[in-house]
Amino acid sequence: MNTKNILIAGLVGAVITLLLTNIPFVNLINCLICAGFWVGPLFATWMYKRMSGTLSTKEGIWVGVTAGAIAGVIGFLLSFVGAAGFAGVINQLNAVMPPEDQIEMGGIEATLFNVVGTLIGVLFDIVVGFIAGYIGALLFKDKTQTQIQP
Repeated sequence: MNTKNILIAGLVGAVITLLLTNIPFVNLINCLICAGFWVGPLFATWMYKRMSGTLSTKEGIWVGVTAGAIAGVIGFLLSFVGAAGFAGVINQLNAVMPPEDQIEMGGIEATLFNVVGTLIGVLFDIVVGFIAGYIGALLFKDKTQTQIQP
C-alpha cells in the first residue's frame, strides 16, 4: 500500500467531488443518484491503480475513504463562507425568497442546523467514499489468472 499515492489520488478525487457537487448547473448531476459524490472516489481508485500499477480491495477502500474524507472536510470549511453545504443552499434560496422569510431562517437555530447538517454531510461523504472505493476496487483491481488443471 503506497500512502503517497493514496493521498494524491484521494485529493484528486475530492477535488472532482467538490467541483461536481458545488458548481451551479454542474451540480444538477446529483439528481442522478448523487453521482457527483460517487464519481470522485471512483476516479480516485482508477487513478491509484494507474499510479501504483496494482489495486487490492483494501487499497481501493482506503482511496475512496480518503477522497470522501478530504471532500467532506473541505466542504465543511467552505460551508462557513457559504460556498458549500447547507450554507450554500441557503445562499441560493435567499436569492428567490422574500425578506420576511429570510429573517425567520436566521438566528442560533439556523446556525446550529447548518453546522449539524454539514457535519452529517461530511459523514455522508465518507460513507459514499467507502462504498465507491469498494466498487472501484471491484471494477479496477488486478485480475488473477486461474490455471486450468490438465
